Amino acid sequence: LYRKSLLIDGKEEEVFVGQYVDDCAVVASSDRALQWYLKGLSARFPINDSSSGLVTVDSPGLLLSMHVKYDIGCGILEFNQKSAIEALARKFNCDNDREARTLPIPVRHTLEKLSAPQDGVDPSMYLSIIGSCLHLAQVSRPDCSFAVSVLSRYSNAPGAPHLKAALDLVKYLYHTRHWCIQYRRSESGGNDPKVMESAWHPSNDDITRSPDSAAVPDVDSKDVLSRSIEERIVASKPVDVPNAPTTYIDADLGGDRETRKSTSGLVIMMNGGPIAWSSRLQKLCAQSSAEAEISAVVDGVKEALHIRLLCEECGLRKPNIPVTV
Repeated sequence: LYRKSLLIDGKEEEVFVGQYVDDCAVVASSDRALQWYLKGLSARFPINDSSSGLVTVDSPGLLLSMHVKYDIGCGILEFNQKSAIEALARKFNCDNDREARTLPIPVRHTLEKLSAPQDGVDPSMYLSIIGSCLHLAQVSRPDCSFAVSVLSRYSNAPGAPHLKAALDLVKYLYHTRHWCIQYRRSESGGNDPKVMESAWHPSNDDITRSPDSAAVPDVDSKDVLSRSIEERIVASKPVDVPNAPTTYIDADLGGDRETRKSTSGLVIMMNGGPIAWSSRLQKLCAQSSAEAEISAVVDGVKEALHIRLLCEECGLRKPNIPVTV
């Protein structure tokens, strides 16, 4: 991601450029700033004029196989990879399947590693499926990150059960091809997960605190004891500010059948949608659930700090404001 500040006819303008190999998305503060960038770029490199234009709801854009829609009036940005998923399903004859899948892969799968590819299974076909699903999982489908992480572990020697699981993942993607990631300018209307905390302190409960006093109420008061765990939502949360990324982290214990390593899961939500996510095996074999959770938190906090600093550098947030993890 690149940011450029410049003066055009005495007016300060900004240009943001997000680059992925030879594709780029340009966000400019005005049309003059956009034309300044395109003119300078075309002077050194050939560019595709037909792909240059504004992205709106009426005129969706295509970027990295994503259909991008942007409504500047309502403050809504959304994208999906419907066309890429349909092409993948047609390639492997999964577009005629009528049985809807509810999960990308069973959480307690029974796949096992093989010493050599099974007869009748084409390893190149398996790798093609995993590679395509990996791109989808990295760009617009965080719900498939765990499935792709699991299936990629059997790339060296796939068997019939592995190929069936990979094709089931393609069928799941096909039946959910209309799903999209959406971001909203306003705080309301998003789909941020709600965290229910069992560990809770009454000093963070707005209902039990007097409006004119910051004093901690009596722990044994009726107002405190009558509240259920579900009503004690997100204790000790930083003050809400615009463009506030929230990091959610979790881990299992010894979920991998072969190595008994644990899997760390991470998703960072911002403005109603996910902006970063991952599902990967931990490097060491945890000996307790606490150790697995701590390892996941360490990696997750690093990513959260990176996102916070990136938002500060882009001018989206004031420096040194805490983020929620």
